[in-house]
Amino acid sequence: MTGWVDRRKALEFAEASIAVDSEHLGNKLVLALAIFGRVPERRAEAEEIIQELVKIEPSHEFRAEEIAIRKQARDQRLAFQEQVD
Repeated sequence: MTGWVDRRKALEFAEASIAVDSEHLGNKLVLALAIFGRVPERRAEAEEIIQELVKIEPSHEFRAEEIAIRKQARDQRLAFQEQVD
């Protein structure tokens, strides 16, 4: 999550962003991070989103942004694995 988000409202905001654009990769990443940080019982959902983002092939139009999102997803996947180990 970004430093400016009120963490108590992070999930609410993330779900609202998905309602606006469910295909936006940044929205998906924020939702996964919010779930991971706030709702342990939905961890499988967060992991599924992260796995999807790790596999993206960046588009020509948003290449830099999507490469950054994919890297953040890979980093988060490592964090998931470290919690399991």
